[in-house]
Amino acid sequence: MAGLLDLTRVEVRVSGVLAASLDLVWPVMRQFGSLPFIRNIGQEAVHVQLLEGYFENQVGAVRYVGLGNHKLVERLTALDDTRHTMSYKLISHPLNSNPFLGSFVNYAATYKLLSVTLGNHAFCEMEGTFYTEHTQVQEMHSKLEALYFHYIQGLNAYMVASLLRPIGSTPLSTEQDLHVSAGSMRPIGSTTVPTATGRQDSP
Repeated sequence: MAGLLDLTRVEVRVSGVLAASLDLVWPVMRQFGSLPFIRNIGQEAVHVQLLEGYFENQVGAVRYVGLGNHKLVERLTALDDTRHTMSYKLISHPLNSNPFLGSFVNYAATYKLLSVTLGNHAFCEMEGTFYTEHTQVQEMHSKLEALYFHYIQGLNAYMVASLLRPIGSTPLSTEQDLHVSAGSMRPIGSTTVPTATGRQDSP
């Protein structure tokens, strides 16, 4: 693997307006160890599991995130129920199970939720940084941007289905349930893919 000084720093930011209020979305979004709203990506199964010995939403908790046959290990580094933000970082991708073509080094992400004052909605923003080869910047940026958008779509569809579900019914559990209305989300922005300049950034 290339040394860190041979890699380029990449920033990704994606945001969207969700069809549910902040007080309803945040209890779902903050579930670091389960992500009940996460959906499969094409034919690849996505699954999340909290490691034994950790508690849900405990700062320092570690989870496995499976993307098909690949597995990432991530640690919760911050959780603020007042500001409605959570942050985590990649610890490792064991057994060389990096799911991406380029290096995925020092990945860290922060999710933020804000209340939209006009209408009963919430604004979700996801941003992440990592290092990769300068020849892979655009490809890696596009991959992570697509994953973030997929995450927000899944969260929105889950919330829409929850609002439509009769009181007292069983929780959502099937992929079909989660596809109720991803189109209800209104994406309102993401970063422009940065030019791969080959500039070497130090951490």
